[in-house]
Amino acid sequence: MRKLAALFFLASFSAYAEPELKILSWRENSEITANGKNSEILINGKTIGLGQNQFLTAFGIGFGSNEDLIKITNVICDGKPAKYSFAGNVLKIEFPKPKANNQLVSMSFAYEMQYAKVSRFLRQEIIDIPKSAAGADARVTLTFPREFESATFNPNITKSGNNFTYSNISVPADGVAEIVKLTESSGVFDVAVKVKIASEKPLKNLTITVPTYFQNPRQEVQNYTIFTNVKPLEQKTRGNDKIFIFNSNSREINVASKARITTGNKVRRMETALNPLDYMKVNEEETNLLLPILRKIKQDQNNRNWPLHIRIGKFVNEFIKYDKNYVGRLPSLKEILQNPIGVCTEYARLYDALLRVAGIPSFTIHGGACGEYDTCQGHSWNMLFHNNRWIEVDPTWNLMSGLVSSSHIYFKDSNRQDVIMQYFENQGGINSEIELEMKEVNN
Repeated sequence: MRKLAALFFLASFSAYAEPELKILSWRENSEITANGKNSEILINGKTIGLGQNQFLTAFGIGFGSNEDLIKITNVICDGKPAKYSFAGNVLKIEFPKPKANNQLVSMSFAYEMQYAKVSRFLRQEIIDIPKSAAGADARVTLTFPREFESATFNPNITKSGNNFTYSNISVPADGVAEIVKLTESSGVFDVAVKVKIASEKPLKNLTITVPTYFQNPRQEVQNYTIFTNVKPLEQKTRGNDKIFIFNSNSREINVASKARITTGNKVRRMETALNPLDYMKVNEEETNLLLPILRKIKQDQNNRNWPLHIRIGKFVNEFIKYDKNYVGRLPSLKEILQNPIGVCTEYARLYDALLRVAGIPSFTIHGGACGEYDTCQGHSWNMLFHNNRWIEVDPTWNLMSGLVSSSHIYFKDSNRQDVIMQYFENQGGINSEIELEMKEVNN
């Protein structure tokens, strides 16, 4: 996870000793912009630890990122414009007069931060108060543009309209670092599911059954088409499936399902009309493997007031170590527990099984999504039934609010078949590969 907000640290400047400015209150108002954020900070404090004839002359605040561009303005100290310097990402505010022990000081400043990189579809911001402000009365408000939606589950902050607020009469000893997750409220993508079928010998008497992809009421599908690089001998429709019959001398046949998908508030978010009772089945292996783990999750007193599906999601997110080298391995549930390393498919599989063992209806979604810095790729997540409605949760990216990003594109789910091939020529086996493509459409 990359911190997009500034990371503050505090240091006192004095030629005499090592005194301290005890921060009494911290107020911050921040506004998220397209490329960063603008903030105003007001700090009230009192000097402590100074001996006779010792004075505090300045105060420093460090910004944690060396990549982001930062502009400091409106520096005020004790109600008057203050001298200051900003070098090495450290803002040094000079006091109008040296401060003796137990004297009050009030400082405020504004800054504009332009991030080196911005993720639009899964943007993370941090409400950040340094540990040097431990014990201070704090209130931080973060305002986000209306073209974004919150994908945040964080009990430590409140949301009202387009504002997040952190408020505490006593900042914890370790400071504050509360994560806010945002996604653009809508997205339009050209997507494709490409299947390549290859053999060392001609692909004669081959039947390929292709399911209808992208069928989900929470996204709008336009221009849905299926292409083949080799003309089929026959094609027909059976239910929601398209059947292609080939008798070709070609050793490779490609089938591509393409569509333009719109997500988010550009389409009416419909409730998924699925019977929850159909998504609660568990087998004996799942029960034996997961029931002891589920008991431990329930007995854990940390976060005990959270909904159970979020506590389970937190466990899965922390239990499995992400490793992109596991793409395509698809280990069994038992193997995941024995060696908790994998990618989104492993997170989603374990989460789905734990939910069903807990009596929560669930299934796995397979599709695509754009993650850090809007890199789009194949992805898996989950849909579960909570408070009498179906919601989407992503245990890999720790999106537990019930709203995933607007780049999450549904291709199919674990209850629908994938491409089926029937090869009637006894000429040896055939190999198949599935490739997913996503490209944002700029409006």
